[in-house]
Amino acid sequence: MPMRAVSSTGSAIAFPPRRAVLRLLVVTAVTQVVGLAVFIGFSGLLFALWPGWIFLFKSLIVGALFPFAACLGLLRLAKRTRLGRWTLEAGIHPLWFSLFSAISNFCIVVTFVVMFPATIDRSVTIFLLAVMDSHPSRPVSTAVLEDRMIANYVHTYGAVQRRMIEETAAGNVVADHGGYRLTSQGTVFMDVVKMIAWIFRTDPRFVDPDEFKAVGTNEKPAPAQERHAKM
Repeated sequence: MPMRAVSSTGSAIAFPPRRAVLRLLVVTAVTQVVGLAVFIGFSGLLFALWPGWIFLFKSLIVGALFPFAACLGLLRLAKRTRLGRWTLEAGIHPLWFSLFSAISNFCIVVTFVVMFPATIDRSVTIFLLAVMDSHPSRPVSTAVLEDRMIANYVHTYGAVQRRMIEETAAGNVVADHGGYRLTSQGTVFMDVVKMIAWIFRTDPRFVDPDEFKAVGTNEKPAPAQERHAKM
């Protein structure tokens, strides 16, 4: 039986049955878990066929749309089933519930990718922790970490070249006369990045490196040249 209350005007206000609301909450939670599991499985398949796909933004959107569509389609089919009756009992139309579930699942998938696989693959911090993890019984100096960072992460593993390949595929940069330059899309992207960095007060040097303004765009600043010369 739906609960009722009386408004200030004297009219009755009907609340949905508590059991119907609890059922809907359980179904929503299960839907999100299943959607994320579908995305992880789908990602594993694509990653086996196309290594690195998950770190391209356009491919991320395509991957996240897969559970979005599956969630929307499956719940839409439930309009005339018990789930449909539960949503109606809770005062929600099945179509709106399906749309909400699909959108929330899309957001959860994108958040999961940014927080976990993308961070693990691209984070300098993760690499430094991994270096220390390879020698857990003894301390590692910052000098050693810097050397490993430059020698392995940057040079041996081709960190810069790899990112240029990915950003070219994403449309943010384009090869030009032996180098790379930002496209119009890349310029817009950097404008958005700088705005977000300003809002959250992140280190401005990572989005607006002043040391590169005093020299040519194809020339590295002197301190970096000196560090590489010592290697």
